[in-house]
Amino acid sequence: MELVSNYGVVRVVHIAGGNYNNNNNLTRNNTNLTINSSVILLGETTLSGKVILDGLNNGRIFNVNIGDINQSLTLVNLTFVNGNVNGSDGNGSALYIINANTTISNSEFINNSANFGGAIYNNDTSNNFKIIDSNFTSNLAINNGGAIYLNGPKSSNILNSTFINLIFNNNSATNGGAIYNNVSNFNLTNSTFMNNSATNGGAIYNNVSNFNLTNSTFMNNRFVSKSCLLKN
Repeated sequence: MELVSNYGVVRVVHIAGGNYNNNNNLTRNNTNLTINSSVILLGETTLSGKVILDGLNNGRIFNVNIGDINQSLTLVNLTFVNGNVNGSDGNGSALYIINANTTISNSEFINNSANFGGAIYNNDTSNNFKIIDSNFTSNLAINNGGAIYLNGPKSSNILNSTFINLIFNNNSATNGGAIYNNVSNFNLTNSTFMNNSATNGGAIYNNVSNFNLTNSTFMNNRFVSKSCLLKN
């Protein structure tokens, strides 16, 4: 898979079902792909099955840096698996996002691992971030945010999402088995958190004000230190 940047145009990329792992030893494999302009990535799952973007534990899948508040990234019907990053650049192994109005819907994040934000690291100070009808399963962060690390957008919304088996493993500074939230105006609705674990905040570690939680379920989430499921 290769994405070509094209500023000023919102492209729709239709992706047929299949396992995109490029394990054929080509130089351009399925990791460290760059998105730097508006795009809609649409998985055509109805006719051809799941669209699986498999990092094969070889690195990050997408680097997103659009740099324009009027542009956006939309991901629909995609499955991100086996992203793996560590070291100084080891944040967000499926998606590392800077400066993009981002919407993710009907997608899955499975078995991704990083230092911060096992699956997604959103590092943004100006734009909106939304996840709808998506599942996060067996993602791991060595430090904060087993599935998602949110840092700085003006508002974030996670709707109808299910977080299952997120592991935040054996670090004294670890916080947020599923989500580490460092943004204001955070809204979470109709979501389920099961079997997530962390040193602090088995499911969610919240670090700011204006945190809104509505009609959500927490089951079998675990913590090690002096914490509950939600830590402010």
